[in-house]
Amino acid sequence: MKKASKRKRAAGTAVKKQASVQTANAAQTAEGSLPAAQTVTPVPPAEKPAAEQDNEKQAPAQNRQDTAEAQQMPAKEGQQPAQAEQKPAKAKKQRSPMTPVQLFLLNAVIIVTAVWLLFGFVFGLTSAPNADMSPNIKANDLLLYYRLDRGCRAQDVVVLKKNGTTYVGRVVACGGDTVDITDDSQLIINGNAMVENNIYTATPRYEGFAEYPLTLGEGEYFVLADHRSGGEDSRYYGSVSEREILGKVITVLRRSNL
Repeated sequence: MKKASKRKRAAGTAVKKQASVQTANAAQTAEGSLPAAQTVTPVPPAEKPAAEQDNEKQAPAQNRQDTAEAQQMPAKEGQQPAQAEQKPAKAKKQRSPMTPVQLFLLNAVIIVTAVWLLFGFVFGLTSAPNADMSPNIKANDLLLYYRLDRGCRAQDVVVLKKNGTTYVGRVVACGGDTVDITDDSQLIINGNAMVENNIYTATPRYEGFAEYPLTLGEGEYFVLADHRSGGEDSRYYGSVSEREILGKVITVLRRSNL
């Protein structure tokens, strides 16, 4: 029995040795075909100079700026044709669609219309019909009068139309005043004898026309010529209402100076 167990042990030992030899041979074969692994110790990177580090920091920002400019370039290039297209449009707007002749005619119509409105509603122009206002206004002098203000006062020179005839005269009395002309050719207003420095002739009474003393109603005026001897005025055609006054004379143009 002991011998049998010894034999078994010896056989097991031999099998183990044979397996160890085969394992060793396989390891040697693997070592011959593959290089043995080497342990590499990492080497820390060398520190770069400060200038290179600054350049590396600035490089990403510069790259981003270049990228943004590259993205904007197509937009600007695309805008240039649009701007080029808008310039002819502006030029077309500045061009007048009218010819010089049409512009001249348009300006002429505007000027004529402005003059018509100005002298038809604001101002009036007439000539002195006779010498009744001499020596201050002579016959045929041009008179410019203002239409919009018909509220007259004493000594205002007015243009009026009475019984279809145009006259020029000087207001001597207004509504509410009493006018009288004495037998010795004295003008009396409200009981006071009038002294007129710009009148050089007496004021005779015309018989058969107005009756004195004459009290004027509201909106009535008594108008006399500066040349009192023979002048046609309120002594001849009576008092003048406000609606019969065309306007107050503001400028006299001597016809002899034209």
